[in-house]
Amino acid sequence: MRQADGGVASRPVEEVIWDEKKRERLIRAEGLGVSRIIFDDFWGSARAQALARLQAEYLLTATQLGTVMPDHLDRFARETAGRRTA
Repeated sequence: MRQADGGVASRPVEEVIWDEKKRERLIRAEGLGVSRIIFDDFWGSARAQALARLQAEYLLTATQLGTVMPDHLDRFARETAGRRTA
């Protein structure tokens, strides 16, 4: 929700969503899987359901893409470990 409407977003929701979709596309293009959870997935019976769904998605991703990080991403992760950006 935009700040003008009482929220914290500094940009229109459409821009935020499109940016998220672009990031997800880039992640998938690297040969990685993406799973989504939402706030409601953390509470009550939804938590167990979300955990089961995430496990099933992981197994499917592992079957399709394997469980080894692509070399260039593994190298990047090691080179940038511990670094933080603002």
